[in-house]
Amino acid sequence: MLVRDRMSRKVISRTPERPFTAARTLMHQYNIRQLPVVRRQRLLGMATDRDLRSAPATAKTVADIMTAEPVCIRPNAAVDEAPRVLRRHKIGAVTGVVGFDVCSVVAPAPRRP
Repeated sequence: MLVRDRMSRKVISRTPERPFTAARTLMHQYNIRQLPVVRRQRLLGMATDRDLRSAPATAKTVADIMTAEPVCIRPNAAVDEAPRVLRRHKIGAVTGVVGFDVCSVVAPAPRRP
């Protein structure tokens, strides 16, 4: 099985110029913890719930809080590679990319109470 068989295909993203408070609202609305930061489908960074919580008082835009150069995975990678990448980098999600274009977000399934 490949990453493409398990990835979320509907990618919710924001551009770096957007207010970071809009990113917070969007993440809350869709119950997501990672938000790819893109320009014309090109991945520039990743804004996470941790980035939002630790945002400096001077932060105004998504670019001010995002993690540049996020960890990525190719959709044709073996699906068992994704958890290894998450553990190796101590992150909660990887962005699926083809070239530099965002095509997915791969994250563990949410835990159920």
